[in-house]
Amino acid sequence: MWCFVMDDAKIQTYHDVERLILYLVHRRPCCGLCTHQDRISAASLAFVHAYNAYQSGKGKFSTLVGKCVCRELSRECRRSVRAHRVSYNTGLVEGAIKPSNGFWDKVDFLSKEARSILSLLSYASDDFIHMIMTRKKKDRIDLLRFHLVASGWEPAIVAEAFDELQSL
Repeated sequence: MWCFVMDDAKIQTYHDVERLILYLVHRRPCCGLCTHQDRISAASLAFVHAYNAYQSGKGKFSTLVGKCVCRELSRECRRSVRAHRVSYNTGLVEGAIKPSNGFWDKVDFLSKEARSILSLLSYASDDFIHMIMTRKKKDRIDLLRFHLVASGWEPAIVAEAFDELQSL
């Protein structure tokens, strides 16, 4: 949980964009593992970062807040997924439950290479994920394969792993 102090000007500005922040918190897709309070805290922290970074001649403040909040909500979701994965895989949390959609049950039966590719994707940077998600579905797969082969993976292993992943 983050703790920060806001002066009167920040508080007034926060109230001016509060509806936008709450809208983004409710509308932004979530992994289902982060709590609503965690998402509100992340959005409030993003507001403070946007407030401190805003330069009046470079666009609307609400645009900057929107981008910062969306980015921070994505990070919060990834943090929750990683924490859940670590707690489940290491048994740190007694009774940790996998998501109920059955996906993670299938992941346990994948080859080591396919699980490694999934792990790499889950830890990918925001910029890389954005670059991939702005492409057509076929182009996304080709781009991922290209980056894996370029980083030293054998093309045959990448092809087998992608065939496995597509069978999920």
